[in-house]
Amino acid sequence: MSAPVVTGFIALMFSTNPQTFIITNYWIVYDTSNSDLPDNYVFTITIDEQRNKWIGTRNGLAKFDGINWTIYDTSNSGLPDDSVNTITIDGMNNKWIGTSGGLTKFDEVNWVVYDTSNSNLPSIFIRVITIDELGNKWIGTGGGGLAVYREGGVILPVEVKEKKKNQTKFQQNFRFIRTIQIHSTHLQR
Repeated sequence: MSAPVVTGFIALMFSTNPQTFIITNYWIVYDTSNSDLPDNYVFTITIDEQRNKWIGTRNGLAKFDGINWTIYDTSNSGLPDDSVNTITIDGMNNKWIGTSGGLTKFDEVNWVVYDTSNSNLPSIFIRVITIDELGNKWIGTGGGGLAVYREGGVILPVEVKEKKKNQTKFQQNFRFIRTIQIHSTHLQR
């Protein structure tokens, strides 16, 4: 394996901390000829809390810590398909991996696969995943539309129209907004 191709100007800048230095350059290219990248077709990249790069390719998933490469594919992991189209990371540092064979949750120990046979996914071809502030996973599929998933149940905010006469808004701890109609009655003695 040859070294990554580095093009452009490289400058080393040292800080007052003797263990810290910054390398500034224009381009570093990693490919199958100079790294353990499983394929030169890269579809998605995301970075976790430990600054690991998670790279989805046509032939598997790569984790790159800046020095070491760890490769996951159908032969050594719970991935349902080697074509990794999208990766997103939730607040618990779980990796949600969309493949051409289903959705996978990976906590760096366990693999949980969701597909059309064990979930309500409308398609196993997962194109994009994003996670909203409530923890809902929004999953875009190739041809099956959009699915929303959350362990414990989907939470969707309710849109409230402008306050009308005799209506009061109550905000709940779950970020829901409810509208309650209050009817006033006149009591006679």
